[in-house]
Amino acid sequence: MPSSELSETKRQLLARYLRGDRSVESAASILACRPAGKPACLSVAQECMWRHMRENRGLTCYNEPITVYRRGSLDVSLLERSFTELVQRHEAWRTTFTEVDGEPVQVIHEKAADVVFAKSDIRHLVEAEREGRAIWLASQDACIPIDLERGPLFRTRLVRLADDEYRLFATVHHIILDGVTVFDIFFSELVAFYNALSAGEAPVLPELPVQFADFAYWHRQRLRGELLNRELAYWRRQLAAMSECSELPTDFPRPLKKTYRGAIQSFALTKAESDALRNFSQRQSVTVFTILVAAFVALLYRHGLQRDITVGTVTPGGRKNPQLQHVMGLLQNRVPLRIDLAADPTIRELLVRVRDVISESLCHDDVPFEIIAGELWTTSDSSRSPFFQTMISLEPRVPDVGPGWGFTTMDAQPGGARLDLYIEIDDRPEGMLGRAQYNSDLFTEETILRIVRDLRAMLVTLIANPEERLSALVPPTVAAFGGPIAAACN
Repeated sequence: MPSSELSETKRQLLARYLRGDRSVESAASILACRPAGKPACLSVAQECMWRHMRENRGLTCYNEPITVYRRGSLDVSLLERSFTELVQRHEAWRTTFTEVDGEPVQVIHEKAADVVFAKSDIRHLVEAEREGRAIWLASQDACIPIDLERGPLFRTRLVRLADDEYRLFATVHHIILDGVTVFDIFFSELVAFYNALSAGEAPVLPELPVQFADFAYWHRQRLRGELLNRELAYWRRQLAAMSECSELPTDFPRPLKKTYRGAIQSFALTKAESDALRNFSQRQSVTVFTILVAAFVALLYRHGLQRDITVGTVTPGGRKNPQLQHVMGLLQNRVPLRIDLAADPTIRELLVRVRDVISESLCHDDVPFEIIAGELWTTSDSSRSPFFQTMISLEPRVPDVGPGWGFTTMDAQPGGARLDLYIEIDDRPEGMLGRAQYNSDLFTEETILRIVRDLRAMLVTLIANPEERLSALVPPTVAAFGGPIAAACN
């Protein structure tokens, strides 16, 4: 396991990653365009997802819901044109997939088809019913499988709730997006196109020197020889002697073959509670994400798991190259975070251990998780994912695009889940939002509500008792989602 001493280089890398600066690749790793005239290959992560979809027809666990809020006047035709221009700018979003000689390839369409939203006007409903109806409509769309061969790989619906209130719901297949794509690039560029078209001007957007298919080709060429061997050697040491996964006790027996049915439970922290977490992170010289992971690990431990706990997270591993900062596509990577709880650490010691593991993982996230699992996971068990069954991540910050616009991924229910439990946190100035996506064949809604409640209670406990040992933690009972995190810091 990593030592508690973190080098200055790794400290800087961790800080840059977690504040959104993903450009850490050396100038020696310039990304060249893919060869012309040849079929475009898939990235390793895309190929794994494509094969999974082929083996399990009708999956919706890769459907990612997006909501753009608009309060104020809206020219619907201009927003449709803006969406079309966005798709034209990014090859990944005008791509479909097929087979050539038995291998999957990307089919990049030269011209984006005109985007025309499905439209629903619910102004006739009483005001109290409109929000629920809008989310129901979005969830109906999100539960429909997306055909990777026919495309498009997204569907859209514009719902009008009032004369000056709209929701643009989009369901996008995960094979063409990651967190940075959704939270940063898509939202900001869609609004930039709309504002420019409204003013009769060209949008001011960064140049795209390469596209996603260039990355897929370059990355596959790079995953050879010394780099691959060095990265796998690290993960072989880090994941040594893992004979089983860390997992929560389930409400129902685990099926012999993994299922992907699921649901989402949303939750939120108030601004005061979120500020308390940020203040605590500054006092402990760790990131907010480190505290979230530590609380999650402590919660798993308190649910009866062993002292060697592994959870997953995602990193923007493919975006280390500065040429890829503004490219939409699947450029994230999953990594295991193996946390050693030996010797009953204090909360302060746990935070250091978690910080170091996160930093080490970020330094070794060049090799796709799919390759790590293929090389190192030897257990044959179709009911579980390799290395971890639970995951936690912190989404990129949503950019401020001006008044009247808003954005979230917390609304629609796509009806699927890739893991037992995946908690995503969206850190906003007005307070953190959370989304717990879970496998409904394993857990009841009541259990997930309790887990979310207990996670928030654990955050209270960590903040209030940094010198307490892990074995002594007894999270306070929180009757609802409004637990007194801020009060615990006083």
